[in-house]
Amino acid sequence: MSHQQPTPTDEQLQRLREFDLSRINQQLRNDGYENVEELEAKFRRFIKVIIENPDSEISPSPEVDEYWHKFILDTREYQQFCDEVLGQFIHHTPILDS
Repeated sequence: MSHQQPTPTDEQLQRLREFDLSRINQQLRNDGYENVEELEAKFRRFIKVIIENPDSEISPSPEVDEYWHKFILDTREYQQFCDEVLGQFIHHTPILDS
């Protein structure tokens, strides 16, 4: 019987599920956000899409973008997330209206 090795994507998705985002969630609650758990779930789904489509440029919804902005401000936590979950730093490039 052969045992299938997990793919890097499987491992990344597991790390995504396990990464503790309670610190960012508390910051959002402190800023008056009421739907923090929903925002966290949407952020995790967005990151899942990035993991599953590494060669695509994917833009978040406005809600997810707000969550991401707040997360990026905690630079150490965001760097740790990128290193542990994604294996690389993910830059945020704002879309400029023309």
